[in-house]
Amino acid sequence: MADPRQPLRVLRGNEAQFASYVGLSGEPGYATDSRRPRMMTGDKPGGIILAGLDDNGQANSLPALGRPLVDHFGDMINIKNFPYNCKGNDIDPDTDGLQRALSDMVTTGRPIFIPPGRYRSGQLRYPVSAAYSQMGSIFGYDKNLTQIRRIGDNQSLGLLTIGDPNATNFTANINISGLTLNGMDPNLPVLVTYDLVKSVLRQINCIGGSVGYQMYGGITNMLFDFNCDNNGTGLMARGFASKAGGGMPNHIHIIGAFGGNLKYGLDIDGGVNFMLDGCDVEGNGRTFDADSGGLLVGPNMGGDISRIRNYPGVTARNCWFEANKGKADVRLQSGLNAIEHSKFFSTPDATRHDVLIEGGNYMIVNCATGTAKTANLKDSINCERGNYVIGGLFPGVDLVRCSVLAAPTLHNINNPLNATEGLNVYNQPAYAHAGMTVDGPTKIAGPFLNAGGVKVAASGGNYFVPEGSGWVMFTQTSAIANQGCILPVAAGDGHLIEIGTIGTITSLYVAAQGGATVIGTSSDPANPTKQGDPVTLTASTPLRFRYDAAGTRWLRT
Repeated sequence: MADPRQPLRVLRGNEAQFASYVGLSGEPGYATDSRRPRMMTGDKPGGIILAGLDDNGQANSLPALGRPLVDHFGDMINIKNFPYNCKGNDIDPDTDGLQRALSDMVTTGRPIFIPPGRYRSGQLRYPVSAAYSQMGSIFGYDKNLTQIRRIGDNQSLGLLTIGDPNATNFTANINISGLTLNGMDPNLPVLVTYDLVKSVLRQINCIGGSVGYQMYGGITNMLFDFNCDNNGTGLMARGFASKAGGGMPNHIHIIGAFGGNLKYGLDIDGGVNFMLDGCDVEGNGRTFDADSGGLLVGPNMGGDISRIRNYPGVTARNCWFEANKGKADVRLQSGLNAIEHSKFFSTPDATRHDVLIEGGNYMIVNCATGTAKTANLKDSINCERGNYVIGGLFPGVDLVRCSVLAAPTLHNINNPLNATEGLNVYNQPAYAHAGMTVDGPTKIAGPFLNAGGVKVAASGGNYFVPEGSGWVMFTQTSAIANQGCILPVAAGDGHLIEIGTIGTITSLYVAAQGGATVIGTSSDPANPTKQGDPVTLTASTPLRFRYDAAGTRWLRT
């Protein structure tokens, strides 16, 4: 009988091709009975054998390379293996095995592998290591197949806590992926981190807790495919009194989904430079006009930066806000915040506003809403000066601290547009505007068709009347002088504008743009055609003008 142990031969291929298979040591061969490669010598399988071809197509066998396969598996902690012996059957408690694996990972640097299963566990602690190089990683098989579920009473911590509020060094260089953490308790957080630095959390679900992810401090972390659903609040970021020199979260990049949470999808208050990129923030909050909604940026952004009052807070880019309930989809209370290229689809009976700005600075760029509200965008006198709305689509706007409004598709503004700091409005052709309140030098580069008018809280200067306005009202209550009102040039024939006041204006100058004349501004009834003289305006004696297109002039009526 022929010896079945014959040298391995590779019949097809070229010199760049290699065949590899598992073995421990010895000579590669071929078993003629099974017609499969096999190790011909060596006591047990485990090594790696490479076989290649030379230029003539002949086999070149290489000796066993590397360590036995069991050694490779030994580089990773598999929680189902000895001495951890986790079951993952959703019946037996696996707390001891999981905690031992976490402790061994930190002391040895070996990563943890969690196979598919449902692992029932009490609260777990990721200890703080003295060296960054020994910070390990946790790899679940898949977030939909690998789940850790809280069990037990009398607990006070998160299901998984990484770091320690009393630690004197950071917890860094951690990679966690492929897990669902199910808090199973509405009174306790799910994932909690302290001073987590330079780490990546990827493909993770945090569900079923008071907070899905409670972040204390943290520097330069990345959250990818990171989801916090069905918690009290999805993600909550805060500063704390760090003994390691950190304490404030900053430079945090988040891509994920935050939905179905009772209060807010994200609640960020403290630190700087959060980037929300392509996040889906949907179905958060339960009650209209309540303290809830999609994204809350609290009053303490930039608080750790000395001598800088307003520092970069949150940038939300390419995000989707839908079906949230509360005061607004986005609520901004401090920091220099930007909302860019994002969409809003919460109905008027769900949120009062799309974006509510109560403090700090804001930039809203190329955003749009799918529903009309009295004020889709609303800011506050408590905001800092120098804010922008550029591009986009918002049917209702109420802004008192906006400096530049350049939104070509802004339309149907049926709430007064306020500009107490002076406002430049550009490129608004063929859309409706029902009222504007201005205070300070303001230029309106309309036209605003079918407009209701302009309210002027006069403080000196010339006020340009948007084309299409029906009235201009000076809202000051005391007597003032030296006010100017500039009428548009391209009004339709017969168009009427009324100029009124609450308090007396002793010298109101009325002129027109583009070379149009204004006839009848003299207070002398015997000379009604005289133009250019100032007029005394009182609450009981408004001025009325009618546009004569043929004569390119405004006639006092």
